[in-house]
Amino acid sequence: MTINGFIVLIVLLLGFGLENLFTASNNNVYEYCANMNNMQEKAVDILVETNKLLVSLSLLVIGGMGSLVIRKNDTNYSNSMPLQIILIIGMLFSGLSIYFGYSLYIELTNTLSYNVYDIDCELILQFKSGQFLCFIASIVFGIVFLINHIIIANHETKN
Repeated sequence: MTINGFIVLIVLLLGFGLENLFTASNNNVYEYCANMNNMQEKAVDILVETNKLLVSLSLLVIGGMGSLVIRKNDTNYSNSMPLQIILIIGMLFSGLSIYFGYSLYIELTNTLSYNVYDIDCELILQFKSGQFLCFIASIVFGIVFLINHIIIANHETKN
């Protein structure tokens, strides 16, 4: 196995590990607040599932951008400082989206642990907005990176 295959394997195992950890801790939310009605439980379910989806998609963005970088016989990124900056900023926004997602989950668990159903509190809304906006920013930087990657690869094949 090459070093690139090993890196991809580590990233995949890390992603599956985080997803399993998140899914396993999802059951703890309902242990804290037993007095929620059916609609409140559905709202918490939707919030948690949306959070898991955005975390998974952020990991996908990191993996997609990383896979373009580690491919063999591909473009040379050492001469393209703006492309490196786009890559770093895109991965940073993906990481921030994951951070906001887990912070949202922790705050939701803390809120429900006090038997208070308040998924519209200011801190939860800030984490939810931060997660979504950082995810959108990572998608934008990922698309810009992909377009520049294709342009550089086409330019190198013509020369």
